[in-house]
Amino acid sequence: MATSRRPLPSPEHVFAQIPCLCGMLHLATRAVTRIYAEELGHTGLEVTQHAALRLLQSLGPMTQRELGDRLATEKTTTSRNVALLQRRGWVSVDVGDDRRQRLVAITDQGRATLKDAAPHWTRAQDRVRTLLSTDRFDSIRADLASLAAKAVSA
Repeated sequence: MATSRRPLPSPEHVFAQIPCLCGMLHLATRAVTRIYAEELGHTGLEVTQHAALRLLQSLGPMTQRELGDRLATEKTTTSRNVALLQRRGWVSVDVGDDRRQRLVAITDQGRATLKDAAPHWTRAQDRVRTLLSTDRFDSIRADLASLAAKAVSA
């Protein structure tokens, strides 16, 4: 005898019922990441790799630990990601002032990869922006930046 199922509520209805901010942020992150991944997929870059390269391009060389702190990633995740970026030739890793430190810098190849990825990233950004008003997009982005900074130091 087949079990009958009642119709499921829409994803929007379910999303509105999630009381946990962490759960809602996680869900929103996955949904928005899909959009960026679709666009950046044409470049061979993953969203996390793009973020790391952009950070290195704008702030300059930094230790692997500093990079992980600024990306809010665990030490092992940062090490694994840096190793992959290095294998692809997008970053260089040298010994820092302290022999235990690893200084990470974007390479010319990494800069070229970011330049090639720019129109794809812009398309992803525009797709997400169309889901919200421009004011709301900018406001949410600013609020999330503030929340992330506070949560990292909490």
